[in-house]
Amino acid sequence: MFLKIKKIPRVNWSSNKPYNFKPKFSTFFFLCFGLMLFGLGYPSNINLSFFLGSNITFFISLLTISSVTKLNPLNMKVPSDISSAAFLISLGVLKGENLLLKNVLINERRLGFVKVLKRMNASIEILNIKEISNELVGDIKVSKSDLVATTIEPKEISDIIDEIPILTFIASQAEGKTILKGANELRIKESDRLENMKNFIQGLNGEITMYEDGFEINGVQDLDEGSVSTEDDHRVAMTAIIANIALGKKILPDNTDCIKDSYPTFFLDIESIGGVINE
Repeated sequence: MFLKIKKIPRVNWSSNKPYNFKPKFSTFFFLCFGLMLFGLGYPSNINLSFFLGSNITFFISLLTISSVTKLNPLNMKVPSDISSAAFLISLGVLKGENLLLKNVLINERRLGFVKVLKRMNASIEILNIKEISNELVGDIKVSKSDLVATTIEPKEISDIIDEIPILTFIASQAEGKTILKGANELRIKESDRLENMKNFIQGLNGEITMYEDGFEINGVQDLDEGSVSTEDDHRVAMTAIIANIALGKKILPDNTDCIKDSYPTFFLDIESIGGVINE
C-alpha cells in the first residue's frame, strides 16, 4: 500500500512531515483471494482480473471466466483500503481542522461510508482522482463538521458493512436520530457487532435502541469515560480509540492487540496526524 497521510495546517495537530502507510500485507494472498471472489460483488477483483489478462463475460447475473494459458505478470501498487482509512476520516470529521489522506481506493462500491458521511453534512472532498492498476484512486480531504442524523437503508449496508462500528459512534455525535436497518450480517462478523456496539454505547452511559438488524440512536450524546469490551474485535477497538481522541476522554478498549489483525500501523498513523490518546 502507498497511502501517505499529510497534515494541512490546523489547530492542535502537529508535524507537516508526510507519513508512509505500509501495512504488513501479503500480495500473493491478495491476488489469490481476489481471484476466488469473482461474481460475489467485489468489483476490485474483477478489475484486477482484467489487469492480469483474464477473459470475463457478463450475462445478467451470470459471470463466466474463460480458460487462459497464463496470467500476465504485473507490477502494481495497492491503494489504501477505505475501511482502514475510515477511522482517520472519522477523526478528521469529529476533531481535525484539515486532514488529507493520499492515494485511497475510491472504487464506487467502497465509497458507501463517505457517501453516508456526506449525507450527514461531513466536509469531505475527493481530489486528484486517477487510475492506478486499473482502479480509481484519489486523495480524501476531511475537516471538522457539524454532523446531522440520517437514515441508512438496507440497500446501502453491503457497501458500508465494515464501517458500521465506527459509524455507530459517529451517529452518537450527530444531531438528531440516526436509523440503520438491514445489517443482520453484523451478527456473524468477528463478533456480534450490533450487540457489541450496543454495549459500547450503553457502557459509556449513552442511549441506543437495538433491533435484530440495526439500531436507532440519538445525538449529540455526551458519552462518559470508561472501559470498552471489544470481544477481541479489531474494529470495535479502533472505534474506542477514535472516541477517546474525539471526545478527549479516557475511553479505552480492553484489547488493542487485535487491531493488528487489519491495521498494524494504526497507532503510528494516529500519532502522525497529531492524535493524542487519553490514558
